[in-house]
Amino acid sequence: MSDRGELMGRAAAARARFLSGLRQSTVRDWLSVDLTMPQWKVLMTLHAGEATTVGELAQALRVRLPTVSGILGRLEAQALVLRASDARDRRIVRAQLTAAGAQLAARLVRVGQQRFEEWLAPLDDAELEVVIRAFELLARSTERVTRAPVPPNGAVASDGVLSRD
Repeated sequence: MSDRGELMGRAAAARARFLSGLRQSTVRDWLSVDLTMPQWKVLMTLHAGEATTVGELAQALRVRLPTVSGILGRLEAQALVLRASDARDRRIVRAQLTAAGAQLAARLVRVGQQRFEEWLAPLDDAELEVVIRAFELLARSTERVTRAPVPPNGAVASDGVLSRD
């Protein structure tokens, strides 16, 4: 039986190979979009529904409000995002994807899903069961690890695990 360090190394290497294949197969589609990485992050954060106000976007992306405002302005110029004052509190500015922004984000997410399905297609049923079990285990582990709140300063312990003070 392999030791834990070797197993962790093999898992990391397999993950790297998988992500490399994902990048190589989707890069053409992603590069066809004229977005900077910060714009991409805002687009996908809004698409995922993880933030609605400019302040929440700044927190989610760990940047300052003026930075998010500039990114939103450039996305508005491309008709991908719309900003509007909150109906109950005009001091709060909400950001949302336009129909074009939502379509773009959905298309880019769909590209990854289509590639994944292409990779699964040649596998037999037994191999698919292994893949399903692996993703179920990873999902369960992710849920356990992410239940605890992340410290505001993003403190990381020496073993690479976020501290949970």
